[in-house]
Amino acid sequence: MSQVTQLIQNRRTIHHFKPDAVPYELIEKALKLSVFAPNHHHTQPCRFYLLGEKSKTQFLQYAEKEFSSRDPQTAEKKLNRWRAIPGWVLATRKVQEDEKTAHEDYATLSIALYIMMQSLTEDGIGSKWSTGSLLFKKEVYAIFGINPQEEVIEGMFWYGYPDKTPLPFPKQSYHDFVTELN
Repeated sequence: MSQVTQLIQNRRTIHHFKPDAVPYELIEKALKLSVFAPNHHHTQPCRFYLLGEKSKTQFLQYAEKEFSSRDPQTAEKKLNRWRAIPGWVLATRKVQEDEKTAHEDYATLSIALYIMMQSLTEDGIGSKWSTGSLLFKKEVYAIFGINPQEEVIEGMFWYGYPDKTPLPFPKQSYHDFVTELN
């Protein structure tokens, strides 16, 4: 089996991270590789924001306030898990008026994030792309200084050394999702 095949088959979404910091060079390498995602109209739609402690703390304070109306025990468990995540990258894409271009730009961002995941996996770093509803509120745009007329928040990309690596989920058989048309 080739290295690429093994990398694709062995990557897992990581939910629990060790608190150890990841060397900046490894996230920089992953971000530099992300520009190789296919981009049909060369719109270069991806924007990534590396969160420092101040912006992470502001977001976590916002999340705690939002979660206060929900189940407090579940919220506290989630917030504690989030606080332990060492690496945070906010992922956005440029706003497009044309629906087709916006759709293609979302595909580019998705592939860019997957490239980042694979790069980090190769270096022993786990990751997760979260698209939780909390991210899409106008208050979050203000916290991060994102202009919603120019960029759309598409998720948070977390990374760090895995504390737990989940077992693989069963995958569909090739014949379950491929239909040959004549």
